[in-house]
Amino acid sequence: LLAMASFFVSYQFIEAAGTLQFDIPVGFFILLSLYLFYLGLSNPKYFYGFGVALALGMLTKNVVGLMPVLIIGLFSVFTLNFSYFKQKKFWWGVLLFFIIVIPWHIIETLKLGKAFWDQYLFYHLLRRYSEPLEGSVSNFWFFWNQIKEARIMFWLSLVGFIYFLIQAIRAKKNYFYVFLTTLVIFLFFSASKTKLPAYILIIFPYLAILSGVFLNDLIKKFFKENSIFSKTALVAVVMVFCYFGIKFNDYKLVKQFEQRRLDTRIVGNYLKTRQTNLPVYFYSQVGTSPSIIFYSNRLVNYLKYPSPEPEDNFLLISEVAPNYSGANPIFKTPTQTVYEIKQK
Repeated sequence: LLAMASFFVSYQFIEAAGTLQFDIPVGFFILLSLYLFYLGLSNPKYFYGFGVALALGMLTKNVVGLMPVLIIGLFSVFTLNFSYFKQKKFWWGVLLFFIIVIPWHIIETLKLGKAFWDQYLFYHLLRRYSEPLEGSVSNFWFFWNQIKEARIMFWLSLVGFIYFLIQAIRAKKNYFYVFLTTLVIFLFFSASKTKLPAYILIIFPYLAILSGVFLNDLIKKFFKENSIFSKTALVAVVMVFCYFGIKFNDYKLVKQFEQRRLDTRIVGNYLKTRQTNLPVYFYSQVGTSPSIIFYSNRLVNYLKYPSPEPEDNFLLISEVAPNYSGANPIFKTPTQTVYEIKQK
């Protein structure tokens, strides 16, 4: 309950959960697969669900969904526990994983051939990890600063992180499991050269666990469990979280951006059947628009603002008037305009 309540002071997660990005659902499948694996160590039947959740995570967002494999491998090394390799149900779970993920990869390879692997593996994995793309920054502390913006969540989870480390040193494996997961996710994305704010969203459920469990254990330390005092303290903390969430969090301001979100759907539907022979660029300082890509069902390239003009004829989606020659507005919404750019 305390972990869930801590999301009230985590505005990035709440706001991002309402946008068309895959970081939230892949984070769900990562959390689910890690949870089912840990349950499987005591009851092997959960390994079936682990294999399914891992596969769905990979199908949601490429190899990011395979992050539990790295975490579980490190956890096994540090705890010297590889006993699950002897469990038949674990290998059945692995088989379920391959049964789910292989067909889609085969279909995409047959449809698109080399172009599929160039995008799927080389661009969206190797290049994103090895060089900054889409106007991102490569500062190692970029995501640290992103998490710091959560303020109350940041300080609570930081104290919780230290508390979990202490419990891990005391050989409490469940605390070590969450501690290791949080650390691996942070280091993995911080080491990547391409850093976009949405990438780090998958860490927030673990920050919530760090915060919630720490507060829970703190209450139990001062008050007898299930006593009126402990229940009062629990309700008081939840109410404080709700108060800060309602009064201060930025997701209250989402209504200011509703028109922009509506416009991305309108623009996407407009582009779906019009001038499909021309490349499309989204002119922005913050990256491309997943909603426009989804609704237009076509490739929308990102063009960082300001940027030199591409050489060929193209369509440009922009929220500001571009300083391009021959920019002819052909469709307009309250927040975005589609331009046709013809080269002389």
